[in-house]
Parts: sequence; C-alpha cells; structure tokens
Amino acid sequence: MAGVAGTLGVLDIIIESTASTSGVYGPAWVWVALAAGGGVVAAVARRKRAQLPPAPRVDAIPSAPTAIPAHAIGAEQAQRLTSLRLQLAQVIPAIERLHPDAAADLRRADLEAAPQLHALVDRLVVLHGIRIEMAGTQAEAAATSAAVEVRERLTTGCATYERLIAASATMLAAPDIARGTDEVLAPALEGLTAYTHGLKRAANS
Repeated sequence: MAGVAGTLGVLDIIIESTASTSGVYGPAWVWVALAAGGGVVAAVARRKRAQLPPAPRVDAIPSAPTAIPAHAIGAEQAQRLTSLRLQLAQVIPAIERLHPDAAADLRRADLEAAPQLHALVDRLVVLHGIRIEMAGTQAEAAATSAAVEVRERLTTGCATYERLIAASATMLAAPDIARGTDEVLAPALEGLTAYTHGLKRAANS
C-alpha cells in the first residue's frame, strides 16, 4: 500500500508540475506523506514481529506403524514400539524444560531410529501375507524364518528405546541447569528475616 501511494504521489507531482506555474502541487504531497507514513508503520511492525519470542514447540504424536495382524510374527513387538514412542513423546517436553540440548538429542535419535524400525514392521506385514497365502510351501518356510529374524531385530530396537526412556527418567531427577528454587528464594528469605529482625530491634529500643 505504501509503495502504491508513493507511485501515485510521484505521478501527481509530475502531472501538476507540467500544469501548474505556481510550484504548489497540493494533493501530490499528501500522497508522498502517506507513503512515508506507511513505510514507517510497516518498518515498525516488522521490527516488532522480529522481536516476538518463537512459538512454543508442540511435539506431534508419533504415527503408528503399518497395522499388523495380532497373530502375526512380531505383532507384539510392533505394538511395543508404538507404546514406547508414545512414552518418549511424553518424556521429551519434561526433559526440554530442564535440559534443552538433551531433549534435542532425544528427538533426533527418535527421528533417525523410528523410520528404520517401522520399515521392519512393514516387512513383517509382507512376510505374514506370504505365510498365509502360500501355506505349506517352501515360500512359507522361508517367510517364517525371515519373520523370526526381523522380529529379533525389532526386539533389539524396542530394548534400545526402553533404555532411552530409563535414562530420561534418571535425568528428570538430576539438578536443573538453571538456578534451583532454593537458590532463587533463599536471598529473598534472608532479606525478609533481616528486615523482621530490624523491626523487632527498633520496637524494643
């Protein structure tokens, strides 16, 4: 809007300068003033927006892996993976309030590990389909053996998530990087005590 007003103002000046001999251009200067005022307002608004604190981070709930039949090989581990990731998603915000760097590491670890583990669940779904569709064949035997192997790898991944959550729980008991509550309140408490003592001495004198 400021740019449009400025352009119109310049055009008015040119037009009036060719039509007027007095050198007083009237409305043209109004357009220029409006353009200058609009530019100042826009600059102040941009500066205020830049000074605003960033919006609080909201952690998305981890997406569930591909649905796997309850009787398929590895179904229990797949469900366990989902539960563990949901638990970690609840832990990370609490960690972030105490140790932002540690919370960032947890997020990064989850984002790197989760796709690989979800891919294992996808393989289990495919292998389960082979076992069902080709029962009694060599393909079924091979799919069963492969599913058992994939399940073990998924079990290892779940165990790693469990250790990660256990370490996070331990970290929640660690001292805060910032000043503790006692450290913040103690000086105020000491000041009030001294003030009260001074009042008593003044009253007894």
